[in-house]
Amino acid sequence: MWRVAVGKGLIMRSIWKGAISFGLVTIPVKLYSATEERDVSFHQVHREDGGRIRYKRVCQIDGEEVPYSDIAKGYELSSGEVVVLTDEDFADLPLTTSRSIDVLEFVPLDQVDPIYFAKSYYLEPDAAGAKPYVLLREALENSGRVALVKVALRSRESLATLRVRDGVFVLEMMLWPDEIRTPDFAFLDEDIDVRQQELKMAESLIESLSGDFEPEQYADNYREALQALIDAEVEGREVVILTDDDFADLPLSTSRSIDVLEFVPLEQVDPIYFAKSYYLEPDAAGTKPYVLLREALEKSGRVALVKVALRQRESLATLRVREGVFVLEMMLWPDEVREAEFGFLDDDIDVRPQELQMAESLIDTLSGDFQPEQYSDNYREALQSLIEAKVEGREVVQPEQPASDSGTVVDLMAALRASVEAARQGRAGSGSADDSATPARTSTSAAKRGAGKKAAAKSTKKTVAKSAKPAAKKTATKKTAAKKTVTKRANARKSA
Repeated sequence: MWRVAVGKGLIMRSIWKGAISFGLVTIPVKLYSATEERDVSFHQVHREDGGRIRYKRVCQIDGEEVPYSDIAKGYELSSGEVVVLTDEDFADLPLTTSRSIDVLEFVPLDQVDPIYFAKSYYLEPDAAGAKPYVLLREALENSGRVALVKVALRSRESLATLRVRDGVFVLEMMLWPDEIRTPDFAFLDEDIDVRQQELKMAESLIESLSGDFEPEQYADNYREALQALIDAEVEGREVVILTDDDFADLPLSTSRSIDVLEFVPLEQVDPIYFAKSYYLEPDAAGTKPYVLLREALEKSGRVALVKVALRQRESLATLRVREGVFVLEMMLWPDEVREAEFGFLDDDIDVRPQELQMAESLIDTLSGDFQPEQYSDNYREALQSLIEAKVEGREVVQPEQPASDSGTVVDLMAALRASVEAARQGRAGSGSADDSATPARTSTSAAKRGAGKKAAAKSTKKTVAKSAKPAAKKTATKKTAAKKTVTKRANARKSA
């Protein structure tokens, strides 16, 4: 069951303050998210009364809720051991670009593969930084290039491009080169014959569907239908509760299908639209038409603008060729790209020709080709080194396994012995009350021995155990929880 709140609007707020470092020039800026997903927002609720479903942070070992102040970050090794990292550990790691957008070089935008792009932000200058901001903006537009920069946001160091869009700097966050997967698909090694007549026909089809990139002519039909459903049920209420049946009636016309709308020049597609990238591999029967479309699309110099539904969301996307494989670049809808309405755009800021010439000269000096592999994520490397140092010093923890859902028996041999004895007595059809009690006593004593071993193991781990009595309590709690789980599962099987 889902509940949706209606009538809520989003306000554009600054989420970070820093500075663009351009040579010896520092430009103070504020950062804003340039995009927003317009999906209707839902909460999980109890079907019976509409109450919100809440989640608790629970330790899998003792089953107790853990306050946020007691939560640390743990890196699990292949052995199952965990390296625990504290706030002090993270404080010592280098984030050299913190609060600074460091310009590395200036590169042609068409050399930056769209697969690198992640999230887009607008940069607004502080009052004192308006003139150098405009100066860099004018010089960058004249150069026809974009700035390749390094920046740290939310404890993550990233490459990014800095470019101009509608008079405003857009910071396009990027993935690192080692975060781009290599599509090792078997069909790439196959020799697939495409006849010239077939290729010519495919090229003709692409030509007939070619046009300019005008995304505003397309709409998110699924979201519109969902909003219409909500509007019809609101009737003055603040919340609406929807069932699975309501969602089943909504149109996802492109489900399981990538529908080609038209073919457009890639350079007309603003990178601000790009979201997530996927590779497409053909099935065995689809290899030849896949290769045929790939060859024709590459020859056309265009990309396919498509509509596709993934995870209950209908999206625009581009379909293009990269290293012999189709890449599906998911896109935002036009109304999910925010307008950059900043006050400085209306100011008349005077930039002298000498200043502009000097800025252009600096850009020319730092210009080059896009070669991202020469840059590395220093923060991630330092974090990995810290983890390795802790492993070498054996600063690791071997967590106890959580309570099993298989029942309260802890000694397998005792359980088997008791089962065999019970089966023999059942076959014999006779036996004294004392004899029938023997298996129970055996199982009970074995369980006690198993519980004693666990308690002893806990007391030796001083970093985990608190005292003998709480450990005994937790063991009892685990047994009770395990019993309840078994009972629930048994009832579920019966009802099924």
